[in-house]
Amino acid sequence: MADTLEATAIGPSRIPAEAADKASLTIWIAVVAGMVGAFMAILNIQITNASLLYIEGGIGTGVDNGTWISTSYLIGEIVVIPLTAYLSRVFSFRNYIIGSTFFFRAVLDGLCFHA
Repeated sequence: MADTLEATAIGPSRIPAEAADKASLTIWIAVVAGMVGAFMAILNIQITNASLLYIEGGIGTGVDNGTWISTSYLIGEIVVIPLTAYLSRVFSFRNYIIGSTFFFRAVLDGLCFHA
């Protein structure tokens, strides 16, 4: 197996011809992480829709007003997804995740666990 000189967008590099078509482990980890994130987003909205009757009963609203719960959840998700890229560049990805976790926990404590 002799190394061949291949031109890339960056410049020439020494990559074996057979390995040029294979994805690296880093790429596979990124793909799997994206798939898990997409699955979690779909799972979250499905859980919200499945428990919509219980949420409506808990806050004392009807079916017409209760549909706004899942709509507002989707609007919030649609707004935050593009902001994630921007905010992770501004504050660093680590600080953004830590801040999001603390914010989520504060909202969860404030809304769900105090009667």
